[in-house]
Amino acid sequence: MLIDALAESLQRSGAMDGFWTKMDAMEDATMGVASSARPFLVAARFARTPQPTLVVVPGEDAAAEFARSVAAYVGDERVYRFFERTEPPFEARPGSPTHASRRMEVMNLLQQGAECIVVASARALLRKLPPCDALAYRPLVFETGKELEETCGFACKTFEGLEQALVERGYQNTGELEGPGTFCVRGGVVDLYPGNLSYPIRLDFFGDEVDEIRRIVPATGQSIATLKTVCVYPVREFVLDTKGLVKTRAKLAKVAPSNPVARKLYEVLEGGTDPEKPDLLLPYRYEKLAQLGEYLPDTALAVLVEPRALFDDALHLREELEARAKGSKVDLDSLYVHPAALDFGSCPRCSFASIVRVGADFDAELKVKRTNVAGGPEKLFGRLRALADDRMAVVFSVPNYRARQDMKLELVALGIPIAEWLAGDTEPLTVHKSTDLG
Repeated sequence: MLIDALAESLQRSGAMDGFWTKMDAMEDATMGVASSARPFLVAARFARTPQPTLVVVPGEDAAAEFARSVAAYVGDERVYRFFERTEPPFEARPGSPTHASRRMEVMNLLQQGAECIVVASARALLRKLPPCDALAYRPLVFETGKELEETCGFACKTFEGLEQALVERGYQNTGELEGPGTFCVRGGVVDLYPGNLSYPIRLDFFGDEVDEIRRIVPATGQSIATLKTVCVYPVREFVLDTKGLVKTRAKLAKVAPSNPVARKLYEVLEGGTDPEKPDLLLPYRYEKLAQLGEYLPDTALAVLVEPRALFDDALHLREELEARAKGSKVDLDSLYVHPAALDFGSCPRCSFASIVRVGADFDAELKVKRTNVAGGPEKLFGRLRALADDRMAVVFSVPNYRARQDMKLELVALGIPIAEWLAGDTEPLTVHKSTDLG
């Protein structure tokens, strides 16, 4: 991949030696570097040392942009978002089943030590999660030719138990697909819209065995692809099975006389229905809640972008929640971490800060030359010629084939050495050093 070549070039430069050495020794390290280069450095480190990586940035918009930038180097399939919960538990507004499912997928990947990059805002880490050992993040896995007991035995062993397993994980049996987080059962066929996928699926069963898995069009049910296996993550962040429900009711019963919120939750559960705000059950479902940092293995890397700004980002959300929660009688501390108590795990931390910070103590600094070119092709190629003469490496992303061919011809004509990489390439597709295109 291109990032491997860029990471190797960075390695040869020696600019990162001290920084990499500290991180290789599992020690914390701080670097002063411009914001535009940070996604590249995360990608370069990941290419050099693939490991579970959590990147925390100030703000959801910044998280989205950082994820896009780093994915351009390592591929979309290696980069995940841990989305902020934008629906407070004291408001009736429903949350996004897609975001909830994606969060569960991230929890599973980090807990399993998968080689991936997870990008989150500091505010997204404030909401408490089930403890790691609760295994609430485990997906239901369906595989053609295998029985449910083989792949979903922890949740259901028979076809008759599948509907209940889905409901326990937040899915709704709506009679027909109504978007992510819904399903319907017709005979031995289950149409299901997983929260972690961008399309619905149809599961055909022969008894308790998965006979066929198909990707379908939600409006018509038309099959458009056959799948061998599929993972279905929960669409809420805790599992309310029969055993868990008994424990939850027992804890609610103890505090209900003095806690109006707990009393209402207890009455709803006793009536056999789901509460309007099920997230309020989380502190009563588990003895102790966790943070995302606790899901990081010791072999992971936590990347903190502008640590001071991270605290400000989390503090602003906390102040906003306190203002909106007034009168709701909801205990924020039971559902949210205080910003000062954010946990980024016990793994090494890599911190990125601006070089212009006064009094900053850096282990390394990396100065990045940012080149702006305005004008016609002559100015662009003239600037490239100057950069090449200065032995600078310049990376262009040119998705259009015709534009890419035109640029190659012009660069070769000017005697500027180029290497062309396409998605998935482990080596350059072509390398041109002269006017000979053959």
